Amino acid sequence: MQELNDADLTRLMSPYYLYGFKEDEVVIKGLMIEKGKLIANLRVNHLFYESKGVFYHFSALQAVHWFQQLGIIYARWDNSPITKMGTPRKISYKFIKYITKREFPVIVEILQYRKTNTGILYRMVANYDEGNIFAEGSMFLPFDEEVVPVSG
Repeated sequence: MQELNDADLTRLMSPYYLYGFKEDEVVIKGLMIEKGKLIANLRVNHLFYESKGVFYHFSALQAVHWFQQLGIIYARWDNSPITKMGTPRKISYKFIKYITKREFPVIVEILQYRKTNTGILYRMVANYDEGNIFAEGSMFLPFDEEVVPVSG
């Protein structure tokens, strides 16, 4: 078996996953929330490949990031005014079509809410841009974590 050195690895790795994702800027432009559901409008301000002259698309890495972030927002809202940070437990994705729009909705629905001895488990699904990306997973909110007050 061949061992690769750092130069070999850098040459073979995706520039996007190596350093490019750090240049992506995706923000929430609006958010509506109710018991069991969250709708966020995401806006792509900049993506790494734009510096190369191409808009490209919303990435799988961004989809993972936003599933986790929206799950944390929902869990903290649902346990307001005092809440903890959530931890993603399991996530699966289905990518149907590249999202090349600057703005698009993400609809998160809570399928299950279950209290355990150690915390709260949310099972949820997310639909990005009318089904172009679909995610399903769970978020766990532990009881033993430091309490963080939510301002507002």
